[in-house]
Amino acid sequence: MSAQPAPVRPLAFSSDPSMDEALARVRRARRQQAVAHSLQAAVLADEAGDPAYAAGFRADADRMLQAITS
Repeated sequence: MSAQPAPVRPLAFSSDPSMDEALARVRRARRQQAVAHSLQAAVLADEAGDPAYAAGFRADADRMLQAITS
């Protein structure tokens, strides 16, 4: 049995600069959270004895950090 995805409501266009700033903060926080999750996965891979996966997760985190800072 497959679950139906929740319907997505499109966001109304807003020219309000404060809304743009709020959305930018949310996006930045989500990107930082993705980096943190990748680093956590690297630690777990190290603990599981799989350095190749750990290196991949760290490379992903580095790539995401470069994208955030550029």
